[in-house]
Amino acid sequence: MTLNSYVLLEATIVISVLGVISYRMRLLDGWGSLSAVLVGYSTYLGIGRVGMVALVTFFLVSSVFTKYKASYKRQVLREEPNDHMRSWRNVWGNGAIPFSLGVMSIADPGNVDLYTSVYLGAISAAFSDTMSTEVGLLYRGRVRYIIGFREVYAGAPGGVTPYGFLGAIFSGCVLFIATSFFASNAKILPYTLVIILVSGLVGTTMDSVAGQLWQRTYRCACCNEFVESSVHCGVVAVPLKGYRLVNTHVVNLICTGSGAVVAFIVWGLL
Repeated sequence: MTLNSYVLLEATIVISVLGVISYRMRLLDGWGSLSAVLVGYSTYLGIGRVGMVALVTFFLVSSVFTKYKASYKRQVLREEPNDHMRSWRNVWGNGAIPFSLGVMSIADPGNVDLYTSVYLGAISAAFSDTMSTEVGLLYRGRVRYIIGFREVYAGAPGGVTPYGFLGAIFSGCVLFIATSFFASNAKILPYTLVIILVSGLVGTTMDSVAGQLWQRTYRCACCNEFVESSVHCGVVAVPLKGYRLVNTHVVNLICTGSGAVVAFIVWGLL
């Protein structure tokens, strides 16, 4: 068996185990699972073990925090019972940039270190944004918009809390610790820490900015709640602000793209 065959077998085993976990925990629907498989293979074959460790860390840690007090969070976000399951839109919102970087690294293996650094920046942004949301929803104090600091309802796109900031910092530290064991060169570890922390904070900040300025939000015509979905309680919701095509998945794409760009800039400077 060749080295590539071993890598492919290892990737298949790891991705299969993650698939079983996702199914048992009801984290992804069918198309979401298929999308996650594609992202996983591009990561494993293009970025390598360090990329897969980053992806798995993001997936498992964020899933645990998503499940923590899930009923309370659904009430805060005004979600319906099945909204917590991730679809292919959720996966590609966070995974399109990492998937593309994995494919680019496969096509251009001579620059794998660059693609790896940019990949870690994108994953760090997605991880920081997810953790800032999951931890921030537990905050019982006032939620404020990131621009102008006007008070806003809990769970509003663009809303920030002290807990959310701590969640973003926590995710960066966890991601660095997890990936440091698989770094190919110990001399680049300080640079990796900078890339992960800066990309994560910039990415989640851009997510909040985009959420406040551009994301479409609605009011449910049935329960009168503020929601992010165009359909709620089985009826079409009333649009309030933002652009029709800019939903939470587009905002996530902006977040991961920002993290990737920042990582590329930091890589060039360091």
